[in-house]
Amino acid sequence: MEKIGEIPRKIREMLGEGPFSRDTIGLSGAQIFCGENWVLKIETLGEESRREYELLKWLDRKLPVPRVLGYAQQGEKQYLLMSRMEGEMLCAPHFLKDPEKMTRLLSQAFSTLWQVDVTGCPCPDTTEKKLRRAEKRVAAGLCTREEAEPETYGPGGFSSPERLLLWLKENRPEEEPVFSHGDFCLPNLLVGEGGISGYLD
Repeated sequence: MEKIGEIPRKIREMLGEGPFSRDTIGLSGAQIFCGENWVLKIETLGEESRREYELLKWLDRKLPVPRVLGYAQQGEKQYLLMSRMEGEMLCAPHFLKDPEKMTRLLSQAFSTLWQVDVTGCPCPDTTEKKLRRAEKRVAAGLCTREEAEPETYGPGGFSSPERLLLWLKENRPEEEPVFSHGDFCLPNLLVGEGGISGYLD
């Protein structure tokens, strides 16, 4: 039988005695355990994991996402307990065999996301914030030619990461803020009788 290991007491008490299984579909590196009515996500503490927790709370009643049932930190780990959502992943074989239906469902998924009012969003990710992150990475020497697409630098491209950053600052586009999904992929979309029924991660 699958074991979860050491977890904070207040989270363990909420799990109950029912059976559970481990989900191995995702590639995030997090540990995912699924009970009958709950999902427990255990991952290393960090900006991204904390942002997921904050956004799930903010999105309650704005978008069909899991409800936060419990949250705890212990050591370097974060424990996020969520409600288990009904629906079938959009990566199910019968969806993959029906491109027209999948296209309609993906269109619905995007449309619903973009209708979320972003006022008060706890994690706005504006162009300005992205440029500040890029500036820190360039200053720290973390952006190399080897990690970039071949045509980014050299003939017809930029002479250095610094020049690329300068161009991005001088040519930033006007923004129209919309809510987006940081990992919009088929396993993270659930489908019910009426179409898209849930968003994960």
